[in-house]
Amino acid sequence: MKHLWLTAKLDIVESLRARWFMIYTLVFGGIVALLFAFGLTESRVLGFIGLSRLLVTYIQLCMAILPIFVLISTVRSVAGDREAGVFEYLLSLPVSLGAWFWGKLLGRYIVVFLPVFLAMLGAALWSLVQDIEVPWNMFLYYTGLLAAMAWCFLGIAMLISTLARSTDVAQGAAFVVWLAMLLFLDLILL
Repeated sequence: MKHLWLTAKLDIVESLRARWFMIYTLVFGGIVALLFAFGLTESRVLGFIGLSRLLVTYIQLCMAILPIFVLISTVRSVAGDREAGVFEYLLSLPVSLGAWFWGKLLGRYIVVFLPVFLAMLGAALWSLVQDIEVPWNMFLYYTGLLAAMAWCFLGIAMLISTLARSTDVAQGAAFVVWLAMLLFLDLILL
């Protein structure tokens, strides 16, 4: 269990140094800031008003953007380690393959989910400061939805990453999966 947490910590530290993580955090934080700036909390559409309107719009945007970030950033994980020769290096360490794999998955999940959740939490806290009512049941429901969506796409990305022989093939497959999921999302909404 110790090796799992050490691997997760290593993946978190590695992700925090990466440029994609800063862009990822700025995108989701910027979405919430822009939604507030455009006065979305003052509008009323289909019965949604205040922060509930902002959360609905935020979830819709996350359904399109979150999967591509998760897929593209994660598929390079195992495939990139295979190309870099990390697997051979692991044989000399007392870390089991299962602890390494699940540690990478857990670390990546924390890195992927935390900025999305913190942006939503920031919106709720800003609403409290602005004296806007916060629908906590909707907030918890959407948090669970985002957590499940992040976990689902993280699992798909790890599967692609383990099956692909190179990072180029993995990224191409991840992009095709994202396009297919967007197609199904559009078909469901019709």
